[in-house]
Amino acid sequence: MKTLIVVLFLFVTSLSYSQIKSTAYTTAGLEIDSKYQTTAINGMASIDTQYEIGDFSLGVVGMSYFKKEVPIFLGGSSAAWKFYRDPKNGNTVSISGRYLYGTEGEQLIGLGLGYEVINKVSILATGDWNYKEKTGIVQAGLGYTFATF
Repeated sequence: MKTLIVVLFLFVTSLSYSQIKSTAYTTAGLEIDSKYQTTAINGMASIDTQYEIGDFSLGVVGMSYFKKEVPIFLGGSSAAWKFYRDPKNGNTVSISGRYLYGTEGEQLIGLGLGYEVINKVSILATGDWNYKEKTGIVQAGLGYTFATF
């Protein structure tokens, strides 16, 4: 019972120092196999909802894309750290990691680099490894933060 009270206290206290932010990304990507052959991945879209405490954030990610005209849906978790903040305008650069599990059994684990260009608009570049197909996925795109609580 004491542990539950401590956890609830820390959670409520952290809410006063945190915010929840949802960002929609649209990206273009390439899948690279072990023989370095590439396949374009079309229609990549994702929504990333982050619970931010200072420069650290934890969140959930939903992503979909078309590969060879087959829709793939993935969901999972992510963590990020804003390691640089521009002193002039407050723009940030962050590094993130994520794990996604898909409807077709895909398991993606990856790293990303994001740059907040202006308030609510960001640029994202990621690299993921697909365990099921033993392929890499590289993607780049734009994001827009549509909700902040």
